[in-house]
Amino acid sequence: MKMQNINSELKSRTIKYLEFAWRLERKNVEKEKSLIEKLPESLQKELLFEANKKNLAHFEILKNNFHEKIINKLSSSIKTMHFSPKEVIYSVN
Repeated sequence: MKMQNINSELKSRTIKYLEFAWRLERKNVEKEKSLIEKLPESLQKELLFEANKKNLAHFEILKNNFHEKIINKLSSSIKTMHFSPKEVIYSVN
């Protein structure tokens, strides 16, 4: 990156992301995803639904303000995304 005259802030973000991605790789995230993708689609959906529902159960605001049917629908809709530390995931112009 030095030879190509990349600014230091961009270099820093790139390095941090690569370190983050490397840590994820070490945790076998991709291996787990690959194994899950080998399951029949119905079993994949059931597994992800159950995992998401347990994660959502930790949010009191959801439990106290939404009917279980809504939480179940939300559990079926969640998609996993990975972001690097300090990465902007939403910005208001």
